[in-house]
Amino acid sequence: DNHSTHCDSDVLEYAKENSIIIMSIPPHLSHLYQPLDVGVFSSMKRAFRDLNTNFMKNNSTTLPSKFDFTNMLHEAYKISASHSNIVSGFKEACIV
Repeated sequence: DNHSTHCDSDVLEYAKENSIIIMSIPPHLSHLYQPLDVGVFSSMKRAFRDLNTNFMKNNSTTLPSKFDFTNMLHEAYKISASHSNIVSGFKEACIV
């Protein structure tokens, strides 16, 4: 994303010595190169928010425990990490 900390001379030298190609991504466009952010993680964030909201509605006097949190996170993952979400992320990022 062109941040100054990503263009360190030691990193560039290491990349050159190890035949690593570094791509510079224009600012504010990294989402186009990260299809899982588009297809899976945004869906997972939405699913987790919905599960948490539902938990809070049903347990208005209790905060989620670590166990509740991990259960909601696992459920959100199961909802979002589907084949169709992964494929749609790559399609929306135009990486097909």
